Amino acid sequence: MTGWISGDSGIILNTTNSGLTWNIQPTEIFEDIRTVFFLNADSGWALAWIFNPGPLEFSGTVILKTTNGGANWNRSMLPDTNYYYNDIYFLDSQRGFLGGIPKFILYTTNGGTSWNNAVSDSVMTDGLPVQKILFINAQTGFACGGAQDFGGLIWKTTNTGLNWKAKTLGPDALNDIYIASPDSLYTVSGDFKFGANYFKSNDSGLNWGDFNLGYIGRITSIDFRTKKEGWMTVGYQQKLFLSTDYGNDWTAMEPPDNSQLFDIEFADSLNGWAVGANGAIYKYNLLTEINFQNLSPPFGIGLGQNYPNPFNPITTISYTLTNLNYVLLKVYDTLGNEIETLVNEKQNPGEYKVEFNAGSLPSGIYYYKLVSGVISASKKMIVLK
Repeated sequence: MTGWISGDSGIILNTTNSGLTWNIQPTEIFEDIRTVFFLNADSGWALAWIFNPGPLEFSGTVILKTTNGGANWNRSMLPDTNYYYNDIYFLDSQRGFLGGIPKFILYTTNGGTSWNNAVSDSVMTDGLPVQKILFINAQTGFACGGAQDFGGLIWKTTNTGLNWKAKTLGPDALNDIYIASPDSLYTVSGDFKFGANYFKSNDSGLNWGDFNLGYIGRITSIDFRTKKEGWMTVGYQQKLFLSTDYGNDWTAMEPPDNSQLFDIEFADSLNGWAVGANGAIYKYNLLTEINFQNLSPPFGIGLGQNYPNPFNPITTISYTLTNLNYVLLKVYDTLGNEIETLVNEKQNPGEYKVEFNAGSLPSGIYYYKLVSGVISASKKMIVLK
């Protein structure tokens, strides 16, 4: 019944009715949310990257944490500059892991108050980014990652994440892992020259078979609805792949609405979701021919990029409304301080343009945020004098 989806511009969506409706949760950040992970219905974490820090910030990874299901998110930064992490995974409330770059995996034993470097058996692979972390049990876990045209790597730990053994599977980064059983594992890869690849192990990662789907593109995620039925997304190529024989053979399928789908997750044999570009959300439906029905929330706003950008001192912000609603349009600095309110009134559906004058502001990065009802969107703009 309960789930979360993360996306760009600091957005986290939450459902408590099996995806029938989605509500935006306030994160108070403008950066893209890289991933979101929940240990249970209350305790969750999310990651974002800062590339253009404010005066009291630095480039690196922001960790968001909630203890009330995402109603409130507390923000903290990893203390290391230019450390960027793609995935976060917790075994329990105290022991968790971060996967990214330049240190491939960090672990915590105190709920994220401090983080320590895990140890890899290969110095050459220590600096390659981790994309996904997944554990079978408290002792045994796997991570995948690597770099395009350099190497796709799988790491394995058998001592609660303190030490990891690396294995190179192919020339391109590995993007996702699926654990069918302690022995049966899948990981996915691919590029735009040699095609989409997946790897399968029947001995808990000791040996791997390499399989090519015969389609150009990168497999971005994999999950199984049942032991026999598996699904993979090949986002930019607008393809889904379906297996009905335990992942031995895969058939290309057209995604609903020709969407670019990048992630797919099944909670059980009846409940699964796929998400992708432009806010696409689809729920698995066993009774339909295409298997997925559109559950994308009816976003009632469209926020354009200001023009010109960079600017000095005047720029124009455009936006559209599809519903009658109360509208707020505000400008913030990089610390989240409110600079100016540009719109604060009820407006009819239509297209709108608002001028913003930054004559009294110093050069720098600013954000503008549009709120209409429970829907919000934000974008970055640059004052250059």
